[in-house]
Amino acid sequence: MDIVSGSASSRKDTGLGLFRSIAFTVLVLAIPVALVATNIRFAVSDVRVYDYSVREYSAAAAADIPESELISANRDLRSYLTSDDPGPLHIVVTNARGEDEDLFNARETAHLADVRDLFRGVFTLQVVSLAVLLTLAVVMLVWWPVRALAAAALYGALLTGGLVGITGAVAVTGFDAAWSQFHFLAFANDLWRLNPATDHLIQMFPEPF
Repeated sequence: MDIVSGSASSRKDTGLGLFRSIAFTVLVLAIPVALVATNIRFAVSDVRVYDYSVREYSAAAAADIPESELISANRDLRSYLTSDDPGPLHIVVTNARGEDEDLFNARETAHLADVRDLFRGVFTLQVVSLAVLLTLAVVMLVWWPVRALAAAALYGALLTGGLVGITGAVAVTGFDAAWSQFHFLAFANDLWRLNPATDHLIQMFPEPF
């Protein structure tokens, strides 16, 4: 009887240890995911980011559209990228010659639809990762020593720092290739290949941005 009881207790301890290991690992991985996704969401939702690009990189001169028109258009673009159901994207601006024109052509509009879908995925990932992060943090606080949560936070921070360092190194040593590879992986088409001489989207948000 003692042998059977001891065996059951051993299996229980093993199962609990496995659960703790998995929970700890998931929590560590959730930290950089939540941080990156949250920062992306904040950036996409902050119209000042859009306005900065328009002003900093002289988009008005490149697009032959007054800066005030582009700044106004940024509000519509931000709303399209962040709203749950924005409808079709159609922004009309008055160019420098006083003529009304569509800000984005069909290719740019189709690409922005792909970008919006990508951002929606990131937003969903942010919500899920934050939910996982908070749930596991509460579980660890209730059932485990505080040092376990502190260790997970430390490892998560180190992992985040490592990813940031790798990204910075890639940006310095081979940004163009990495950026192209990202687009190949993120999109199922080549609509992201825009012409800086004619396409307003790339004029408003050029590669240096």
